Amino acid sequence: MANYTISKKTRKNGIVYCARVRSKESGIVTFSKSKTFNSKVAATRWAREIIHKVEKNLSNEPFELIECTLNKLNPPYFYFLLTF
Repeated sequence: MANYTISKKTRKNGIVYCARVRSKESGIVTFSKSKTFNSKVAATRWAREIIHKVEKNLSNEPFELIECTLNKLNPPYFYFLLTF
């Protein structure tokens, strides 16, 4: 089961919120991802979306592919298209 935590951090530019999503199985961390946001609402929304994606992973795909874009899969091909 995945869970999330939102922590408030003060920086010189202002207050930011760090969202962390983790999933454990038998006490071993199987998935961990974090991201920083300017608002707590955005951090919570992102964390819930990631939890939904992780828990929906019924086919046991590698977690790296859950949020993979086409640009990450084949960068040289997309570089070729952009320079063409």
